[in-house]
Amino acid sequence: MNFWIKNTQGTPSASLTLVMIAFTVIMTWMTLSIFVNPFGIQTVPFNATEAMLVLSPLLMTYFGRRYTEDNKKQKTEE
Repeated sequence: MNFWIKNTQGTPSASLTLVMIAFTVIMTWMTLSIFVNPFGIQTVPFNATEAMLVLSPLLMTYFGRRYTEDNKKQKTEE
């Protein structure tokens, strides 16, 4: 069973899956931090710096991978 999200080329992508998981977790954190004790859950105040520390390396991995794959295709076509 394959749990990876498919990228725009239709191939499974671990980096895209990690970006989507991190984005979902961060958006949930941000939404829950708006309310005081939602559902009796103690939440940590949202911190954009910490969120970017998580997202930046994952986004760099995903877009770096796409860049190198596109460059490989262009070089093989020449």
